[in-house]
Amino acid sequence: MNRLVSVIIPVYNSSEYISEAITSVLSQTYNKLEIIVIDDGSTDTTEETVKKIRDNRIRYIKSEKQGNYFARNMGIRKASGEYIAFLDADDIWLKDKLKKQVDVFNKDNDVGLCCTDHYIFFDGKKSDTYADTLHSFSRDLLSHTKFIERLLIENIIITSSVVVRKSCFEHLGVFDTAYQNAMDYDMWLRIILNYKAYYIKDRYLLKRRHVLNISKNKVNTLNALLYIFTKVKSCINGTKFFDVRHEELVDKKMRKTMYDLGLEYLSARDYKNAFQYLRDSKATEKNVFRYFAMSVAKLHAGFLAALIDLYRSQRQKSKIVHRKL
Repeated sequence: MNRLVSVIIPVYNSSEYISEAITSVLSQTYNKLEIIVIDDGSTDTTEETVKKIRDNRIRYIKSEKQGNYFARNMGIRKASGEYIAFLDADDIWLKDKLKKQVDVFNKDNDVGLCCTDHYIFFDGKKSDTYADTLHSFSRDLLSHTKFIERLLIENIIITSSVVVRKSCFEHLGVFDTAYQNAMDYDMWLRIILNYKAYYIKDRYLLKRRHVLNISKNKVNTLNALLYIFTKVKSCINGTKFFDVRHEELVDKKMRKTMYDLGLEYLSARDYKNAFQYLRDSKATEKNVFRYFAMSVAKLHAGFLAALIDLYRSQRQKSKIVHRKL
């Protein structure tokens, strides 16, 4: 069945990339689609770039700058399709992506969300692509229970890879706009706890990384995560696929988030918040290091905090290993 897919592309000052993103959609082997470009207050030549692409499936909507989640929500409201797909303005789809995902929905009417694996490439080096080994599975994720458990541990879903049945938004609401980052995670959790989801192990997305966006404000992101999991904790036992094991994973995630937030505050030399979050995290699996960090925060020991920063930096570098393809 060829049902309409609405592709929502929020964009802000991305005239350099938006044409390539749109072209990757227009080149899909599944072509029953519409493209809704929500311009979130761009001040560059984004509008002119989009309007140069002549295709009656493209709708361009200019908006005041409110953030990408507001833009996505506007796109959802404007969408006519039975399925909603998302694409960031600097990412690129491979040509069979939508066809593979629509096939999944056609085979199972209970699937609410379908996502795929992805490649990473760094801006200016499109010829070099990498597998993101930290956020990938070795197989299609067929077990919904395993998918939920994995998602409660970490957000493995890349927004530009997602297609959602529109009825999910009609039932569960749209993106929460309380924070400017991480709120896609909140949306995917809401969907996957109430609808079946399917993860395709094949890579149909090229995810662009920029030097400027690799190091985001981690304090804001972690506060957003704490907000998200506080919400999840309050309602999880009323969701369709609830399991007692989920509550344990939510509690563990909240402890880890508070622990990480405490260390980020320590790195910012905000000793009061560092001590509070490290103490409240009760992250027993990190107890020795946690108590040491709490002591550093309590004593305002900047030289020891610097040693913790160095240790964490080296640990992070050892984890980020991308496999070149």
